[in-house]
Amino acid sequence: MARPTRFCFLNLSGPLFPEPLPPYAASIPEWLPMGKWSRYCGPKASTRRWFAWEQLWNDLGKTHSFALRCGYPLKGFDRKDHSDLFLKICTEHSAVIPDESFTKLADEKERLRTVASLQQREQALATEVAEFRTTSAQTVEVQNRNVELIEEVKKRETAEDELRRFTRRLLASRDTEQRRVARELHENAAQLLAALAMSLSVLHEEKDALSPRGADAVLRSTSLTQNVRREVRKLSHVLHPPTLDEMGLAAALRCYVEQFAESSGIKAALDVPKTVGRLPRNLEIAAFRIVEESLKNACAIREVQASRFA
Repeated sequence: MARPTRFCFLNLSGPLFPEPLPPYAASIPEWLPMGKWSRYCGPKASTRRWFAWEQLWNDLGKTHSFALRCGYPLKGFDRKDHSDLFLKICTEHSAVIPDESFTKLADEKERLRTVASLQQREQALATEVAEFRTTSAQTVEVQNRNVELIEEVKKRETAEDELRRFTRRLLASRDTEQRRVARELHENAAQLLAALAMSLSVLHEEKDALSPRGADAVLRSTSLTQNVRREVRKLSHVLHPPTLDEMGLAAALRCYVEQFAESSGIKAALDVPKTVGRLPRNLEIAAFRIVEESLKNACAIREVQASRFA
């Protein structure tokens, strides 16, 4: 509903009021010509529309003689932003009477106690409002902090995912390079050493025709060649055991544990279920490296303990 216009209000309301007061008006405290307007300003009317009505009635009172008592439900002013409008409506009246629950108190002391109680409630409400605002500010701060923490966690998770992907690529590249070097050692260096060993064996068969010094050199060269062949084979197996590709994880681990026990003197037992077959290549490499690193750590611990008691 739109606000009532001044022209329409004065034209409709003016003829209802005589300009001088009627003789019987002195015996009537107020004249309430509100019936005709009740359908325009019902209980659902907005507070600003009420204020517009008050202004129109005051304008009418400048040209006509009448008295009007207005009643406003306080439920219509139950928000803080209604305070200014409520004060404006009060200023449009010559007098303001509080709610009946206050005016029916005949005793002045009871009224003062009621005023004090209302003041205490106002103070309590103000304190609660201040605490609520403080709590709301703290809640907003905590929420903002939670958002920052969530973003930080997401960033760390992203960084960890990137690190894991990089680690996998690095391990894959290292395994590929170790596989290549092991193949080179096995196919090239080992073959050359085998050929050299065969040539030295021929010389060793002709040692009677050589001088004692030459025969001794052939013998020592043959021994060195055999040692180099063993070291090359060992290095090739450490870089990438050929049995891992040819026979699978179980056979590669048994071979490695046996070689480790033989070279280090540490007794090691390996228990692999017979049901373990071929696994994906990445899993076999990872499991083999775990066992390899564990045995290396055991060897390092033994050396540290031996140095302490030495």
